[in-house]
Amino acid sequence: MKDDFRPNSPAQSGVERIAIERDRQIYEEGHTEEGDVGRANELAKAGLAYAEFAAAQVKGYVIDNPTANWPWDNEAWKPDLEEPVPNLVKAGALIAAAIDALGSDL
Repeated sequence: MKDDFRPNSPAQSGVERIAIERDRQIYEEGHTEEGDVGRANELAKAGLAYAEFAAAQVKGYVIDNPTANWPWDNEAWKPDLEEPVPNLVKAGALIAAAIDALGSDL
């Protein structure tokens, strides 16, 4: 198990933040690449939902619920309500997982 999850800091690039979040999803939440096989559509939609939420935050909008693209139960929806960057990081990690799942599906 990976135990070097570093908190996001402004000094980290977006790619580094996304990689750390993907590692957290795998090692802390147990969402493995093997478990993602066949779920690329769901993962991509979840990434889109977080990206849409972040885009709304940047524009100053407040959204109470996940967007229509959210593929899972509302209990799984865990956006940062204050800042868009953590939501973009989650979006990127979910999209990376979707890409990996597609690689497994081919």
